[in-house]
Amino acid sequence: MTYFALTAPFLLIVAPINPREFFTAYVFLYLMALLFVGKVLILYKFEPNRYFRLIITLLLIFCTVNIGVKMTMNYQANQNRINDEQFLAGKTGLKTHVPFRKYVLSNDALLQQSGLYWQGYLNKTWLERM
Repeated sequence: MTYFALTAPFLLIVAPINPREFFTAYVFLYLMALLFVGKVLILYKFEPNRYFRLIITLLLIFCTVNIGVKMTMNYQANQNRINDEQFLAGKTGLKTHVPFRKYVLSNDALLQQSGLYWQGYLNKTWLERM
């Protein structure tokens, strides 16, 4: 269980609008927070009961699903907007943002999007993108 909990978040690294630059920092911040909370609970001799663990587990599952849904919606919106032939040819820029801009590097600044980059990205296989 511990191995899965520590390695599963790294599967998100292959996301198309990827958070690679910040992802490891978030993972380690969460791990540090978990260790800190654990030490505080030990310090105050808090014995979590079954209901407390259930509530914490449900909260973690809710947060995970929430972020996963937002990233999936961003991915779908990005796929729809970059499939414009004019954009891929470099003749026009993007006109719309993804729905959840705060989950994207630089809040999805449209001027930072390059048609040539996305054209190359779309031509790569899944393994080449990694």
